[in-house]
Amino acid sequence: MKKLRGESTLPWLCIGDFNEILRQEEQMGPNTCDSAQMAGFREAVDVCGLSDIGYMGLDWTFEKRVTGGQFCRVRLDRALASPSWSNLFPFASLEHLTAAKSDHTPVFLKTDLETGCQRMIGKKPFRYECAWETDERFRETVDEAWNGDGSAMVSG
Repeated sequence: MKKLRGESTLPWLCIGDFNEILRQEEQMGPNTCDSAQMAGFREAVDVCGLSDIGYMGLDWTFEKRVTGGQFCRVRLDRALASPSWSNLFPFASLEHLTAAKSDHTPVFLKTDLETGCQRMIGKKPFRYECAWETDERFRETVDEAWNGDGSAMVSG
């Protein structure tokens, strides 16, 4: 990234799996990360004049089960933008989606030019939990919601 920074003055965005975190809070679970690697990544982002555009959705983009049955969840995927790119797309947002069969969640970049300012402020997006399927009331609740008048409420 540092090399690319010096080659162009155009607005730029780097998006994807960086395989590193910027802050310790971006890793949840029993594993720890190397603070020197984290500091090196932060320095590269700073030297390049990039900033994280933030995200909506899950707090992690990578998940694996580790010894003992616990999960290690880490935010490895992100979008880093230059100030000039952020000025071109002031309402851009990154959404962490859910993945059915991968240890990485897909990320979806929205570059809305007008409506981005309504980015789910104060609202949480719907998230399906596979654990719901183990509840004995699951099938009945889904049937009621699907076939009913839409007034069925799930309480837990």
